[in-house]
Amino acid sequence: AKYRASCNPGSCQYYGGLCSAVERPASMRSYLSTIAMAKALAWISKRDQITKEDVLFIMPYTLSTVIKVKPQELLDYGDSTLNYYRHRIPEARRN
Repeated sequence: AKYRASCNPGSCQYYGGLCSAVERPASMRSYLSTIAMAKALAWISKRDQITKEDVLFIMPYTLSTVIKVKPQELLDYGDSTLNYYRHRIPEARRN
């Protein structure tokens, strides 16, 4: 199934945000891997629960290879999805 999303000013409250740069989102398995790795990070840090910071730290490594970012969004990042997310995730931390 091809992913189709309508992300324009009239139909999306997040227009212009990080999600509007995505051409193809990650699968559910990728999200589950992100949570599993965040749990491992919390465990290594001797904590019982994961935090938003754990998830944001792990996301570039678990999702950068599966999320397809629109090519025009990558121009300033050397066509590297990993570099793109390393730059954009601090924006998510502020929200």
